[in-house]
Amino acid sequence: MNFASSPDLLEKYLETRQLSSDLCKRAMNSVTHKDTNSLARSLNILKQGNVVFKNESEMANFLDCVMFHIYKGGFNTITHYLSVIRSKLSEKEIVVAESLCNANFYMYEIKKQLPHGGLLVQDIIDGNTFLLIDKTMSSFEYVVLDESDRLVLGSMLLNCQDFFMTTGSALVIVDSMFQYFRHAFGSIIGEYKNFCHAPKRVQSKFVIEFVKSAFEVGSTEYVQYESVEDSIEHES
Repeated sequence: MNFASSPDLLEKYLETRQLSSDLCKRAMNSVTHKDTNSLARSLNILKQGNVVFKNESEMANFLDCVMFHIYKGGFNTITHYLSVIRSKLSEKEIVVAESLCNANFYMYEIKKQLPHGGLLVQDIIDGNTFLLIDKTMSSFEYVVLDESDRLVLGSMLLNCQDFFMTTGSALVIVDSMFQYFRHAFGSIIGEYKNFCHAPKRVQSKFVIEFVKSAFEVGSTEYVQYESVEDSIEHES
């Protein structure tokens, strides 16, 4: 994979982001209040019957969990919705839909900020390096202020062939979380050879535990955007 971002890739990213966001918003209509409350209870953010977020990042990560980690009849929210409406999708939507259905969880370190929203990142388990494009993440103050700082994140990623992109959220892996989750993640890989080969419920159980821990230690507050207005405009 070419690790250089470009205006063309940025344009493809923005189009893919818009299409994936639209598909996920439509899929949300199939989720019940009971389902979201059950998930919120698992994440310890259900307070007196209400789902309570400390910030927008928590909300974005919660919605990601709703899309990818609520399972019914062997399907998560997004795969079930896309299986039902696939025949009504355009060719471009089908490509994005397949990427959403094949999204996987990664733990990765940001190595270098690149032009056009690009980031050079390295998988902390297998050491593979790949290109991630994310308009919001590329504007993290944490990245641009001090190149000596180490920024490790965990998130669901879509493989867009020329680059990877987040599903709309990511969580900083702070020091108190790093060793435990790196070991737990590695254990799953050791058993199934690859995290994406593990049963989906095993993957989801791990991710929900990861998100819960991140919320509890306040990792959503560790990274500040250069412009909150811009981050809201570009990312859901």
